[in-house]
Amino acid sequence: DASKVVVGYTGGYIGVFDAFSAVLEGVAGLGEGPRVAWDDLRDAPADVRTQPNKILAHDTLPLTVSVHEDGSLRLLDLRSRSNVLSMQAHNGPATSVSVHPSGLQMLSGGV
Repeated sequence: DASKVVVGYTGGYIGVFDAFSAVLEGVAGLGEGPRVAWDDLRDAPADVRTQPNKILAHDTLPLTVSVHEDGSLRLLDLRSRSNVLSMQAHNGPATSVSVHPSGLQMLSGGV
């Protein structure tokens, strides 16, 4: 959806904003239910070990793929603002991610 902007925070959270009104529509925590209040995000303790290093929107599905400092890869459902998949992809920080043009495969890179 081109009307959404996805932003990552050092605390490991991913926020979804409306691109036209700049209103925060939702926040997905890692391993938690959706968090929707800006105060929850602003006051959350920063844990740089879980910060997203790269966020990529899926071309055809309402999914966002993120790779994190702790080596994890996560799929976020933009409709429900929840984590669909969380997996340990690398022993060190994950730094890049790409989705195949078919939309069926992902590739991540890290240290």
